[in-house]
Amino acid sequence: MHELAASQGLVNLVIQEAEKLSAVRVLQVNVALGKLSCLMPEIVQDYYNLFAEDTIAQDAKLSVRRLDGAEFYLDSIEIEEPDP
Repeated sequence: MHELAASQGLVNLVIQEAEKLSAVRVLQVNVALGKLSCLMPEIVQDYYNLFAEDTIAQDAKLSVRRLDGAEFYLDSIEIEEPDP
């Protein structure tokens, strides 16, 4: 059940960072997820989709890079910028 809080925090961080960049929408979210983190990537994805609904992060592709440790962090985001 740790995935719920972790995913909610991830979505909040993604939205915050995207807004700093004046993004129109988020296209991709790249995270690092350690094998020892006790987080299951599939469940993180499901909760991410739930919390991102009706936000600029909705429909963004979540890409998970697996690591050997216990870390879980936002690596980068890809955004759509506003028209000039």
